[in-house]
Amino acid sequence: MPTLDRYYFNSLNLEPIRRKFYNIQEVDSVLLDIRTQAEILNRENEDLKNDIKLKEKELSELREKLKEADSKKEELNNALISARTTYRGIVDKANEEADEIIAGARIEQQEMKEKTRRRQEYAVDRIGEIYAFMKESQEAQAEQLNLMFQQFLCGLEEDDAPDDLSSKVGRIAKEMQEINNK
Repeated sequence: MPTLDRYYFNSLNLEPIRRKFYNIQEVDSVLLDIRTQAEILNRENEDLKNDIKLKEKELSELREKLKEADSKKEELNNALISARTTYRGIVDKANEEADEIIAGARIEQQEMKEKTRRRQEYAVDRIGEIYAFMKESQEAQAEQLNLMFQQFLCGLEEDDAPDDLSSKVGRIAKEMQEINNK
C-alpha cells in the first residue's frame, strides 16, 4: 500500500479528470484540501507511531523495573528468611547459654549452702567446745573456791565464826550453782 504523502498525490495524474467533469479551480482546491488533510493525517500518523514507540519504550522500562522489583522482592524475602533463621539461632543459643548459666548457678548455690552448713556446724562444734571448757573451768574454779573456803572455815574455830557466816556461805554457794547452770 502506498504511503499517502505529497509525493504520492503529486504523482497522480488527474489532468484528464479535471477536463471532463469539474472546474479546474475547484478540483485544484479540493485536491489541495485533500493534500492538506492527508499531510495532517500523515503527521498525526507519524506522531502516533512516535507515541507508540515511546509508550512501548516506557512499557519496556516498566517491565524492566517490574523485573527488578520482583528480583529485589525475592532478595528481600531471602534476606528476611535468613534474618529469621539467624534470629532463631541467636535466641536458641542464648537460651542454651542461659540454661547453662542457670545450671551453673544452681550448682554454685548448692555448694555455697553446703559450705555454709559446714561452717555453721564447725562454729557450733567450736562454740560447744568453748562452752564446755568454760563450764569445766568454772566448775573447777567453783570447787577450788569451795575447797579454799571450806579450809578457811575449818581453820576457824566455832567461837571465832560470826553467827551469820553459815547463811552467807549458803547464799554464795547458790549463786555459784546458778552461774554453773547458765
